[in-house]
Amino acid sequence: MKNLYILLMRSDTTVSRIIYALTRETYTHSALSFSDDMSVLFSFGRKNPDRLFPAGLVTESLQKGVMARCKNSPCVILQLSVSDEAYRRAKAFVNACFNQHSVYRYDILGLVCCKWNREFNRENYFFCSQFVATVLRESGCAKLAKSPSLIHPVDFLLLPGVKKVYEGTLGDCRAMWEPPYALRYGISVSQST
Repeated sequence: MKNLYILLMRSDTTVSRIIYALTRETYTHSALSFSDDMSVLFSFGRKNPDRLFPAGLVTESLQKGVMARCKNSPCVILQLSVSDEAYRRAKAFVNACFNQHSVYRYDILGLVCCKWNREFNRENYFFCSQFVATVLRESGCAKLAKSPSLIHPVDFLLLPGVKKVYEGTLGDCRAMWEPPYALRYGISVSQST
């Protein structure tokens, strides 16, 4: 078995504030990590932390960009244990996306449809939670109760088998993988998967 991690957060960016105003959901962004140390997160979001656009397929870090600036933003980290084969398929799916990263776009229209519970899919267009949900579904890591285009970040809290390993602020999150926290929750910070 291997672990995948899903980060849910709400930042102080314009898009996040708009999503929060419309949904009143605690978390407005989601990202996926394959490493126990959460060193690299995969998602759809802004490509430049200082600008709203362009947006699309990105790697994120707790130490840089928007996440580093939003110290007081609420976040939660979820751990999902999956089979070695499902883990391999999820990584292969993400790698395939990054090999063709220029064809992917942020799906603002899909985000609006999601808010109104209208399924809407366009090839190569994603918003953050739709991307994470698609990776989980396509790889067999999780069975979803609804289409990835209807998944909100908070929906990941309800995934069968998901374990909450951190809840607090992004500022406090950076130290969470260091002992003694990591040892208390059985997280191996030296293991890079």
